[in-house]
Amino acid sequence: MKWIRFFLVTVAASSLLLTACAKSQAPVTQNTEPPNNRRIIAGTVAAMQYANYLGIDLVGIVSTAKNVPERYKNTATIGLPMSPSAELVTALEPDLYIGEAMLKPVVEETLENSPHTEVVYLSGSSYNSIIQNIDTLCQTLHLPEKDTEVKALMEGYLAEAKAMANGKKSPTVAVLFGTPESFSLASSKSFVGDIIKLVGGTNISDIVKMESGYINFDREKLAEMNPDIILRLSHGSVEMMEENKKAFDKSYQEDYWQGLNAVKNKKVYDLDPNIFGVTVNMDSLQAPVEMAKLLYGED
Repeated sequence: MKWIRFFLVTVAASSLLLTACAKSQAPVTQNTEPPNNRRIIAGTVAAMQYANYLGIDLVGIVSTAKNVPERYKNTATIGLPMSPSAELVTALEPDLYIGEAMLKPVVEETLENSPHTEVVYLSGSSYNSIIQNIDTLCQTLHLPEKDTEVKALMEGYLAEAKAMANGKKSPTVAVLFGTPESFSLASSKSFVGDIIKLVGGTNISDIVKMESGYINFDREKLAEMNPDIILRLSHGSVEMMEENKKAFDKSYQEDYWQGLNAVKNKKVYDLDPNIFGVTVNMDSLQAPVEMAKLLYGED
């Protein structure tokens, strides 16, 4: 679970790292060529999905166990989003790198030997980030606006989710990220937390006024808050996620977990990592409806 612990530290400290790890680079001249004449790398799975939606060709993508769009089946890979290979990136001679704001220090280190590569950072901490990211890429690549269809889909999913919540009591919810022994909670400053808030749920982390997207939380405090629903958020390889699920299932036999309302009432759910990523992506469009099903049922 070293990867999980490292990632949580990165998430919690991202605001500091964005300043502390900044490196000076040679000025980058904005490229005005058509997008498919450019050498573009998508530094995250979400960036690849946005590029695919906009019909953009890529010279490099990250390694992933998730489905890769047909357009990119034969595209070179540069490694994982949190540890891309600087050598592979440099060899591809990109003039644009699409990264994630939370991973800015990683991107800057990767591009040390590519000082003239333009970088655009996407955001992923809210549902509305989907529109913001599409608009950012359209502006960067001088494409016509292409967010009308997505906006309509988002409005439809939100309306459906709110209809499911209408007239029902707001459940208290805890989103656990980590292991049974050492976990963090996702606040409303995270993507999952934003979705809970949008569909009318009460995130227990907001009750204790958390200031970051994810923060360490002890078992005693969780027992005191005693949420109605526990959502488990897992990321990594399929094997890692399955290992984590088994660890939680085993630990739920302990008296501590059995004393929680969510466990006693069998309201512990695993979030689909494709829809509920640590950051938002194109698969997240239906997130409000899927969350409403978990919080309010489908009837």
